[in-house]
Amino acid sequence: MRHPTQLYESVFAFGMFLYIQRVKKNAKPGKLFDMFMISYFTFRFFEEFIREESRPILGFTIFQIICAGVLLTYLIKALVENYKSKKSDKR
Repeated sequence: MRHPTQLYESVFAFGMFLYIQRVKKNAKPGKLFDMFMISYFTFRFFEEFIREESRPILGFTIFQIICAGVLLTYLIKALVENYKSKKSDKR
């Protein structure tokens, strides 16, 4: 028995599509893409735990390592943007 991860991913993608259609009018440029990337890579990181894949690096799959890298990049980007906006607000 295996989990139907392709179906889980399809349901997730359809849900993201519906959500993006709902909020796209009020979103700032680039923010929908950022939100999608963070949501997808978070979803995929956890989905990998139920997939039948080899786990060569500290019990994680290669794609989980990639997901962690992408999420870390977005965290750093958010921190830098927050720092810049606080710095410009003080002026």
